[in-house]
Amino acid sequence: MGNQLIVNEKLADVMGWKVGDSVSAVYDDKQGSMTIGAITENYTLNYIYLLPESYESLFGQAVDYNTVLMNMNDSTQESRLATDLLENENILGVISPKLTPCSGQA
Repeated sequence: MGNQLIVNEKLADVMGWKVGDSVSAVYDDKQGSMTIGAITENYTLNYIYLLPESYESLFGQAVDYNTVLMNMNDSTQESRLATDLLENENILGVISPKLTPCSGQA
């Protein structure tokens, strides 16, 4: 995939982007551009997906992950896990299709 990124379909439609278009990205004080390699479906918010290597090439720094996707085998533990996670001051929120979204912010 090289220096390409993937964007979700709604974002591509709103921005008028197509596969092969070059887009600019800004993060903190760093800026660069990449080519749209693919457009994907995603029905929750808008996202741009980058491989870790592409992120590092674009912004000149290692990836700092800020989201975790989990698939639990025991869904009865989701509520307890959400409560435990929100006790950590660095976690701002937990979202699950089986739970009411909860936030760690008052």
